Parts: sequence; C-alpha cells; structure tokens
Amino acid sequence: MNPPAYQVRRATVEDLPVLRRLWQEAQLPLLQPEKRLTEFQVVLNEKNQVLGAIGLQIKGHEGMMHNEVFLEPTCTDDCRDELWRRLQVVAMNHSLVRLWTREDAPYWHHIGFKPCDKELLQKLTAVFGEQEGHWSCHKLRDELALPKSLDQELAIFAEAQRQETAAMLRKAKIWRHIATAIAVLFFGMVVVVGFLILRRNLPGLHR
Repeated sequence: MNPPAYQVRRATVEDLPVLRRLWQEAQLPLLQPEKRLTEFQVVLNEKNQVLGAIGLQIKGHEGMMHNEVFLEPTCTDDCRDELWRRLQVVAMNHSLVRLWTREDAPYWHHIGFKPCDKELLQKLTAVFGEQEGHWSCHKLRDELALPKSLDQELAIFAEAQRQETAAMLRKAKIWRHIATAIAVLFFGMVVVVGFLILRRNLPGLHR
C-alpha cells in the first residue's frame, strides 16, 4: 500500500474558513488571523484538503512556531513531518538562528526542541516580548557565524544577479542585431519595390 501523498504550501485566503474552524475547535485565541495568514504553512492531502497547519512568526533572525492545528488526530505526526521539512526550508531562506515554540507535543522534543532556561528566555523576551507558557527552543546555527554566513549569501546572491544581468544584456544585444538586420532588409525591400513601381510608371526608364 502506497503512503498518502502530502503537499505543503503557504496558506491562502481560500484556506481561511477551514483554518478558522480548526482554530476554534482547538480553542486557540489567534487575533486578526487575516493579517497573520501568510505566517501559516498548510499540509494538504491528495484531494487538496487541508489536514493541518502551523504558523511561523519571523523577527530578525528568530522564528516562533505557533498555533498548530490538525483535522484528524490519526495523522498528526505524519503532517508534522511534512510541515517540519517546509519550516526548515523557510528558516534557511531567512537565515534564522533559532526556532521557538510553546507547542508541547512529544514530536517537537523528539526532533531537537529543548526546554528554555532563564538565560535563554532573556533572548526570547528581547525578540518576541513574552515568557508565558513552557517554551522550547531549537538552535539552527551559531550566532557568531551569522555575519560571515550572511556575507557569503549576499555575495552568492550578488553574483547570481550579475550573471542574470549579463545574460539579459547578451540576449538584448542579439535581439538588437536581429532587429537591425530586419530593418535593413525591410528598407532594401522598400527601395526595390519603389524602384519597380517607378520603372513601371515612368516609360523613360525602360529605354
């Protein structure tokens, strides 16, 4: 038997009615969900039905996972596997140092989230401004290596942009040459047609 096929993507407005129902059923007091909708990643089955979702709030190089919900309790960890893969990609794209969460499912502790001590909670307060609840944290990269890493990423991005610009300029040059050749050919055809018309209409040109 083949395992179920899942798809994970960012939440859209079309997902909002389902997410509202799941949030209400889970008694999650999420304020202004329309404004925070883009924080959420949703996991879908092969019928495009929303099976679950989790939010990721990003501030600077810190991320906070929040308000996970699932349609069926039987597939929660399978959905978490898919969502976690997606969250890691998002975290890497934003060069996040840590992920914080108050989600207390055993799954998150199993993959590396550890309870925060008082010293670590001070960093949480500086970023998200709250310490209520039992927080766990997953370290993604060394803060000291972040500037170097960012410089490398910026250099890679700049080089990619330079190559893309150069490729566009080469294409523009080729098209310019093609346009010039077409214009010359068209002008030549106009001259030939004009000459033929003059020759036909002026008897003296036949001598």
